[in-house]
Amino acid sequence: MTAQLINDPKPEISTQLMPGDVLAAVDLGSNSFHMIIARYEGERLHIIDKMRESIRLGAGLDEKHNLTEIVMARALQCLQRFGQRLREFDAQRVRVVGTNTLRRARNSQVFIQQAQQALGQEIEIISGVEEARLIYTGVSHFAPHYAGQRIVIDIGGGSTEIIYGINDAPQIMESTSVGCVYLSQLYFSDGKISAKRMHKAITHAKREFEPIYLQFTKRGWDHVIGASGTARAAIGLVQDFGWSVNGMSAESLQQLSDKVVSFGHIDHIDMPDLSSDRAAILPAGLAILIAFFDLFNVKVMRYADGALREGLLYDHWDRLQNRDIRYLTINALKNQYLVDIEQARRVRSSALNFLSQVAADWDLEDLRFQRLLHWGAELYEVGLSLSHTQYHKHSQYIVANADMAGFSRGGQEVLAHLVGYHRRRIPDLDSFPPSLDPRSQFYALVLFRLATLLHRSRQQSALPEIKLAVSENKMTVTFPEKWLAQRALTESDLEQEQNYLADHMFQLKIKTI
Repeated sequence: MTAQLINDPKPEISTQLMPGDVLAAVDLGSNSFHMIIARYEGERLHIIDKMRESIRLGAGLDEKHNLTEIVMARALQCLQRFGQRLREFDAQRVRVVGTNTLRRARNSQVFIQQAQQALGQEIEIISGVEEARLIYTGVSHFAPHYAGQRIVIDIGGGSTEIIYGINDAPQIMESTSVGCVYLSQLYFSDGKISAKRMHKAITHAKREFEPIYLQFTKRGWDHVIGASGTARAAIGLVQDFGWSVNGMSAESLQQLSDKVVSFGHIDHIDMPDLSSDRAAILPAGLAILIAFFDLFNVKVMRYADGALREGLLYDHWDRLQNRDIRYLTINALKNQYLVDIEQARRVRSSALNFLSQVAADWDLEDLRFQRLLHWGAELYEVGLSLSHTQYHKHSQYIVANADMAGFSRGGQEVLAHLVGYHRRRIPDLDSFPPSLDPRSQFYALVLFRLATLLHRSRQQSALPEIKLAVSENKMTVTFPEKWLAQRALTESDLEQEQNYLADHMFQLKIKTI
């Protein structure tokens, strides 16, 4: 196999921005739903509108980890309002992501289907590491004056992300399972606040941070930056009380915590410009901050007006400007697992050729299918680095479990499924990932399997002209007669493929001319 650095060019995407174009990003967080809208002018994005609604989705998980009907109704009402604002947007100009609670909820797919109808847009569920990367991207665009080594912390409703980076480049990205809504339910659910409860909440947060903090503290940093609502509220309060002037010191954070405990109950918290929604989760948010300050030995933290939604907006801008980080992710995996470059290119070329012939008939004209086959060809052999035996399963595992910057969880699952089933038997449609139409995935898989089958010999010579004709449950593949007659192994493989597809009531017909 060829082992060399890979830097394949990206295919041009036909959705580049023009001056005056408008983009939108929506963050379905565990505490609040956010929407941000920006106009592209002068090679920059200019924020023109923001919307936020407190949903407390994380508090709507029952004992079986299902979202309750009450919280789903509240969330859907919000999304209908957001959807009215987005109604005239081109779908290519909008990105919507769900985070911790939608990762955890057992019935998240039921909610997502309803939410997509209410919003009129597709929803991606992203991993905690991807959430951390996007948060750092958002902070970087809004805090360029905090250059050098920096740690960013973002306390969400269901998770807390901590990122170490140098200038605009994140180096360490961690997502921990402690957030202000989650911690509020554990220690302040009845509204009572005490020093004992606060101590327990701090200890809980420290347990979550303990496995990760050393990798940060051994690096050192120039700046500690807080993002999102908890950091903004805490820093604003300590400055309003005159306890800290530039950012928030460790001492002023403790003063704020003592002040909050002195109220005795969440309903009694009375502080300048603090909404009741924020007051309800403030004790838990402060407990997380104190745990962070103590373990990481933080002296002072400053605030940056940028987080997940801003990072999502700028990440989408990069995609539309042909700076899609997903291609860098694919190339990094190819390098790491010593992929045979020429074989990947052969399979990619054939798969995309086959797609071009049938895309209209099978409704595969969306760019997602072009990318899916492109990336599948690049990664379907990564498992060979572990073992040739059942390498397709190794490839599937690697793609499914790698930290893949830029990919949603659903997108990563679809890609892993394509890679894992490019040979041998095909599973039933109901086991295909739910984030993309299963029948469309099946059609894409049929094309991909044909491409990998025809390049099994790894021959350098190009394939002859191969013509495809399709209907709903049938694909006719026409080969030059002499070419196929000289390749008994390929004929045998095609016969076996006919049997695999027949199990799904799909006919593969082979013709020669």
